[in-house]
Amino acid sequence: MRFVVGLLLGLGLGFAGALLLAPRRDDRQEALEEGVEEQRDALSALRAGIEDARKKAGEAMREARQAAREAEEEMRERYRRQAKLPREP
Repeated sequence: MRFVVGLLLGLGLGFAGALLLAPRRDDRQEALEEGVEEQRDALSALRAGIEDARKKAGEAMREARQAAREAEEEMRERYRRQAKLPREP
């Protein structure tokens, strides 16, 4: 009998403690809104980083194409000089 009384008393005290220490709905809502705002900030920073990387990659590709054109022209000019061919118009 004492076991049952102690069990019920423990359950009652645990339930009351949980009710007293549980976060209130306002606190949970506020924490949720803060979390959403942090995620939005992180997402916008990620998008900005991706856009910056995309711009840098595009610029690097343009520079690489230009370097390839210049190298090809230089190679053709060297070949013309060695073969003593007339210059193309």
